This record gives sequence, C-alpha cells and structure tokens, in this order.
Amino acid sequence: MPVHFKAYPGNQGDDGTHWETWQCLRRLLGRSDFLYVADCKLCVKDTLLRLDKEGARFLTVLPRGRAEANAFALQAADCQVRWEPLWSRRAGRKYHRQEVFDLAVGLYQMHEGFRIYWYRSSEKRLYDAQDRQDRIAAALQRLERLNQRRGRGPKTEPAIRRAAENVLSHYRVKNLVHYQIQLQEKIHFLQTTRGQPSPQTTYRRVVQTVPFLCAQSDPAAVSAAQTMDGVFPYVTNTDLPALEVLQKYKYQPCLEKRHFLGKSVLEISPVFLKKNTRIEALMFICFIAQLVAALIERAMRQNMARRRIKAIPILPEGRYSKTPSYAQVLDTFALRAKHELYQNDLLLKSFVDPLSEIERTVLALLDIDGTVYG
Repeated sequence: MPVHFKAYPGNQGDDGTHWETWQCLRRLLGRSDFLYVADCKLCVKDTLLRLDKEGARFLTVLPRGRAEANAFALQAADCQVRWEPLWSRRAGRKYHRQEVFDLAVGLYQMHEGFRIYWYRSSEKRLYDAQDRQDRIAAALQRLERLNQRRGRGPKTEPAIRRAAENVLSHYRVKNLVHYQIQLQEKIHFLQTTRGQPSPQTTYRRVVQTVPFLCAQSDPAAVSAAQTMDGVFPYVTNTDLPALEVLQKYKYQPCLEKRHFLGKSVLEISPVFLKKNTRIEALMFICFIAQLVAALIERAMRQNMARRRIKAIPILPEGRYSKTPSYAQVLDTFALRAKHELYQNDLLLKSFVDPLSEIERTVLALLDIDGTVYG
C-alpha cells in the first residue's frame, strides 16, 4: 500500500533519500519500531549509524564492493564456509522445482557492528552459473572478432589491447578471461613496376608484422567464482532469526508491483512536460492512481478470502486467477459500451450491454451495486 510520495531531481541518488524517507514514515506512523526494508543503496555507513542511533530497525543488502563481501568470497574460495539448510519453497518461475536456501554458519558482522546473514539459493545458483557462462561466451566471441580488422576497427597492438579491455569490462569477465596479443608475420608480394602483370613482371617480398589476439577462459578463476554462485548477504540491526530476515526481504518484490503498475498499466512515461511544477503534479496524480489500484486489489482479495473464493475466471479465455490485479479488473470492463438514441436534442432511449457473469462477480467483490452500469 503506497503511503509516501515525493519528487526529487533526476540526478538525485537513492542513498541520499533513505534518511528523509524514514523520518517521513516515522511521522506518519507515530512510532519508529517498524522494519525499514531497502536495497543496497541504504547500506551507507553514515545512514546506517544514524538510523540505528534513532532506534530504527532496518534490513538491507550488503553491496558487493564492501570489504566484508570480498573477505567472505576469499573464505568461500578456500572452502572455509560451512552451509546448512534453512528453508525450502516452490521455485517462483519453475513450479516443478523446489528452491532451497542455505545459511552460512557462524557470526559475520560489518565493520560498523551490524549483523550479516549470508544465504545461498539453489535457483540463483543455477542462474548465476548460466549467466557467467553466457557472458564468457559472448566476450570470447567479441574478442575473436577483433582479429578480423574490418572497417575502422582496431589494427595496431595498443588499439587492440584497449578494445579487448573494453570488451572484458563490458561483460564483467576481467578475472575470468585472459588474452594474449601475438605478433605474426604476414608475407606479401608486390610488383616492382606498374601496370598489368605479365610473365616478365618481377616482384618483391614484403614482410608485415600483424598483431593477433588469443583469448581463453581461466578455469581456476571460473572455479573460484563458482563458490559464490547463488550467494547473497543481508544486513540488519534487529534480533530477528535468519529465516525471518530472509522471508521479510523476499516480500519486497510484492512492493515492486507498484512500480510495474506505474510504468506499464498507468504509462507514467514518457513525460512531455517542461515545468517542474507540472511534472510534480503528474507524479502526484500517478501516486493517487497507484493508491486507488492498491485499494481495489486489497478489497477484492479480502472479500474473496471472506467468502472463501479461491479463484475467479478473470484472466483471458476464462482462466482462473487466485490474486486478481488492477490491470485485470480494467481489462474486464474495457469493452463496456453504452448507446444513446436521439431525435434532434431529445434522448429517446439508452442501450446498455448486460453485465457478464465475471463483471457481476467483480462488482460484488468490490461492494459496488451493478445498477451503476444500468
């Protein structure tokens, strides 16, 4: 349920807004003991210490660039981390598989003293391995194309080296792929005189040094990277157990649905406005629309639970949905039509399409009288 809205300049970073957002939520709720969940932009030393001093309870992600993450990666590569099963659930996108979460045994802390929980997901482990394999294959293919020297491509050794470094940085495989530039001799034979060649034409031998790039993946580096597949860290200052911390953060994608609603259903972008006041007004209207959409979804699902209705046929082709969304409600009533017959300025009769079964069901779940469409 969206409860807070504020427009910031386009170059404002997320790390500078969390403190202000938390203060606003504290004023709205009248207390500070709620759990503040955010992504890695919250994990800034000054912000965390400030929140902890004010009695805030937070849960965030440890950035990969922190020294604590690098230290844990070294321990995992040296097989010094022991994992134990923590939780199992049905995989989100592969319903025939179970997603298993493991927890790293031991006490891990940030330099600021906050607790770090290290988790490992079986589904994320498969995804990370496939993603790394795809990135390595794409990088090797791009590096191989550097030897073709087409058009304005790099032709000298320094230019090829710069292009190779850019490719490795783009695909994030600097430590996984190694390359060498070898100088090969290419022999050409050129005429000593002009004109069309003939049996009497003489040639001179020209030797040209051409740089050639050879690249291959590093098996040792790939093996060390595999030890961190599926691993992710959470930071908190609460006394919540590891399982509850994991479940609290895994609820965050449900909140992201509001951003999906604004970008797709409400079509908040592109914005063809110039004045900041008008842009802020548009953002506020979209915020109100998101709030209304959330209230509609909550009312429907609460009434479904109250009436013990497991699913309704609101999806296309009459398929059932256990969690009807705002977009599905809009699609249900998108084809509603009303026709009016006039003689000059006199209304003779109105023709309204009768409500379908699913439309009557949705209106009943929203506690709306169907006569409004009469």
